[in-house]
Amino acid sequence: MPRSRALALAASLAALVLAHSVLAHRHLSQAEDAIRMEPPTTDDTLTSYLSRAGDFELFLRALRHFGLDRPLDGKDKKKICVPSDPAPPCYFYYCPPAPCEWVPERKNVSLVAEDGPFTVLAFNDEAMRALLSSWIPDLSLERVFKSAHLSARLEDALLYHIIKGASVTTAD
Repeated sequence: MPRSRALALAASLAALVLAHSVLAHRHLSQAEDAIRMEPPTTDDTLTSYLSRAGDFELFLRALRHFGLDRPLDGKDKKKICVPSDPAPPCYFYYCPPAPCEWVPERKNVSLVAEDGPFTVLAFNDEAMRALLSSWIPDLSLERVFKSAHLSARLEDALLYHIIKGASVTTAD
């Protein structure tokens, strides 16, 4: 092999190693940034912690849209009034309200606060945009919420990243 070709091969190999090193360093620094986040306080809920940490706004909006924020924060689900008896008769211009039973809203029965604790693998805003763009280029969260198909798809993705259990390892 001619010496010039060997030097060119060595230079391109060195450039490849350098590029790989730069990418590895970038991913390592992102992981270090995640580790440097302040740990949650005893007063924190998941949504308050992610709000304070920043860069999770799209994830939080999606949790709120699907009603997943309250169970993950350990709060009761929103309650709705379900009529339990027929409405009483009206008197002149007044109609008394029908007796009702306050029951938890069954928007998402697969996630209940009492089933916690949970481990949540939260998407930062960059990851959420990448997920949505992998479905349709330049897809916005508002457009996802308007489409029943895309909305169901996003809800499935969120539920997949919510794991029952306080401490989940890669072995799990």
